Amino acid sequence: MLLIGPDAAGNLLELIALVLAGDELLIIHAMPLRPSFYPLLPDPTE
Repeated sequence: MLLIGPDAAGNLLELIALVLAGDELLIIHAMPLRPSFYPLLPDPTE
């Protein structure tokens, strides 16, 4: 699962998570959001 959004300080992040038994998430990748994922963010003007 790809998760993108801000952390508590407002930094945009990308996370990759695996969904485990019991709907638990295991984060296997975390880094600052790369520009290639910006189009997936909601448009703030809408």
